[in-house]
Amino acid sequence: MPATSLHKDAALAFINWLVDPEFYVKWDAERASMRGAIERQDNGRAFMLLSPAYRWLTVPVFLPLSARAFFSCSDVPFGGREWHVTIGN
Repeated sequence: MPATSLHKDAALAFINWLVDPEFYVKWDAERASMRGAIERQDNGRAFMLLSPAYRWLTVPVFLPLSARAFFSCSDVPFGGREWHVTIGN
């Protein structure tokens, strides 16, 4: 605080108010109660922003993968040939 301050008593009262536990405990409690609401809003915004990307990802990636998994797990006639790994294909 400047030595030439005209309102030293008001400045000291303000400083005492800031360091008083009633101020920062109340402020922290109010902030904690708002934190949950803000996190829910953030999760909602993230979902709204990412949902189009996941829809686009579903069509070119997951749909062909699911078709491949379906046909690889089903009984497909291959003429009784034996399976083997090649690098020719």
